[in-house]
Amino acid sequence: NLERVSQADRHFLASLPLTEFFEFAGTRFGMVHAAPAEEMYHYLPPDLSDEELQAEMDGLADAVDVIILGHTHLPIAKQLNNVFVVNPGSVGQPPPGDPPAASAIWADGVVTLHRAAYPVEETIQELHTTDLNLKVIVELSNILRSGGSR
Repeated sequence: NLERVSQADRHFLASLPLTEFFEFAGTRFGMVHAAPAEEMYHYLPPDLSDEELQAEMDGLADAVDVIILGHTHLPIAKQLNNVFVVNPGSVGQPPPGDPPAASAIWADGVVTLHRAAYPVEETIQELHTTDLNLKVIVELSNILRSGGSR
């Protein structure tokens, strides 16, 4: 609901970069909303072949040690040559049939994927206290309970 977001918040969100590169504890990280080749909308599903994934990562091997992807909400943690490719998954919009919250943890050079149950029904009850349209609440509730559709 765009009308629920203030003009100042819209301006702030629009100003955020689609990519971010930084170093932490001697490791070079890159973060991108979708994929390095197309930062906003491109999908990189976890079942891509190594060759397809490598083509998406071209040019990054000398720039990062870990690349963190998003957009698909589908978890992946895969070493690809010298780059570790990670998509932590999603907390609020899980893949179909897989509703637990997904996350990734990087510690001492190792990335691990995690899943955790959370109080979905409490979250859904909170949705009912908002002024969202009932159709939207029902749709979000179904996604939270059983995962979204792709």
